[in-house]
Amino acid sequence: MNTEKVFTAFNKEGKEILLYRKDNNTYINLLSGNNDIYPKENIDIETLLPLNKSMYIFKNTLKDRVVKMYLKDRSKIIDTDNIIIGEKVTITNFDRKAVESGWYFYNIPLYNYEYKWDLTKKELGLYLYFNKIKKNGYEFDLYKNLFNHKTYYMFDAITNKLIKYQNLENGMEYVIDTTSTLKDIVKEPYLEKKLVYEAANDARKKGFKN
Repeated sequence: MNTEKVFTAFNKEGKEILLYRKDNNTYINLLSGNNDIYPKENIDIETLLPLNKSMYIFKNTLKDRVVKMYLKDRSKIIDTDNIIIGEKVTITNFDRKAVESGWYFYNIPLYNYEYKWDLTKKELGLYLYFNKIKKNGYEFDLYKNLFNHKTYYMFDAITNKLIKYQNLENGMEYVIDTTSTLKDIVKEPYLEKKLVYEAANDARKKGFKN
């Protein structure tokens, strides 16, 4: 089986499903065991994601092996206290203004810079620490969105470093920590990964409320 045609998605009830994309209008339910066609009208199409985005899998793998690996991966237990509820924001109206510092170098005025911007398109999501990257001697935390598995900078105490070294500009996306975790919402210390991903999809659609 060409695993590049294997996708995860969420159905209209918010449950994660595993599909083989036969063509644009035909999706096979790999979890049925009978190659049943999954009704396209019950697939939340915008949530389609190649399986290899959320777990490692070889390009050519037997169907039964694909299903077995998927089920094993999604049954892993995750500590809900490690999953933060983050707010993805987009930078707009970014402005950089030079201001004289009051200091001079050989009678040439030195400048500081003031920055202003707005944060829009706020969207709640579930995020898990991914790794650190180093740039210009500073470390930056990257967090993975558990819905689309994209990584983002955490926009918190490192704001000043981001301004100086990450070249903020309009359209850039970052994540702000709301200081809440998934545990605060589900009241469970551990959940299977499949349930966590379903919670991430739910957060994307409507946000969490305590």
